[in-house]
Amino acid sequence: MFKALANRKITDVYDRLEILKKQGKKEEYAWNECAVDLCRASRAYCRNFIAHIFVQYVNQIQEPTLRHLLEEILKLFLNFEITECSADLIEIGYMNGQKLVKVRNELNEVMKSIRVDAISIIDAFDFSDRELDSILGKRDGHVYESLLEWAQKSPLNEYDVAFLLNC
Repeated sequence: MFKALANRKITDVYDRLEILKKQGKKEEYAWNECAVDLCRASRAYCRNFIAHIFVQYVNQIQEPTLRHLLEEILKLFLNFEITECSADLIEIGYMNGQKLVKVRNELNEVMKSIRVDAISIIDAFDFSDRELDSILGKRDGHVYESLLEWAQKSPLNEYDVAFLLNC
């Protein structure tokens, strides 16, 4: 499905580029005119590549617990990506309303099943709070104090907006 979408997007943008050049547009102007379609084709290609590699990797895992967990994360990724590009998939005939409802329901179910282990899964990647731009995982136990301090320093809180309440 992702491969078909990527192929279609790439072919469509190539055809459009060729038409524009045949109409006498300079190559750089044709590319500029197709910039949005080129981005969409690029996203479709990357989505297909990541999905393909992810499936291959998960299929190689022998340890049952790890494989099950990664299969759940894979389902989350695939269903999320399908919903993200659903209009394009409908356009090329790979999706319809009933299938989309089924995908959304499966996405909700897999989120429900992963939610129990979500913090452990994120912790397994060993991202620092700085990398996540988060203060919620503070190891010093001062989460709420840090959250208040962070909110007070936020540019969104530079001005008092209490006057808006009197409108």
